Amino acid sequence: MRRFHLGSALTVLLFGPSLASAQSVGSKPAAERVAVKTPEATGLDGRSFFPPEPSPEAKARLEANLAATVDDFIKNPDDALNIL
Repeated sequence: MRRFHLGSALTVLLFGPSLASAQSVGSKPAAERVAVKTPEATGLDGRSFFPPEPSPEAKARLEANLAATVDDFIKNPDDALNIL
């Protein structure tokens, strides 16, 4: 009998839609894909406000943290700290 992993279910729920959309645009080369920015807020005068872009150092640090977190989850999906 297979055990149901809550972490696996959460992963599918959280990342499933983004993975599905990534696969649909995967046919285009990366150079042809354009990131669509959506504004986080709109001012009273109608101007759109966007989040600031992270610095290359911050982006590298965040990517490294994400990779380490995913690795920890894959190694031990039943640990509550790896799920959250």
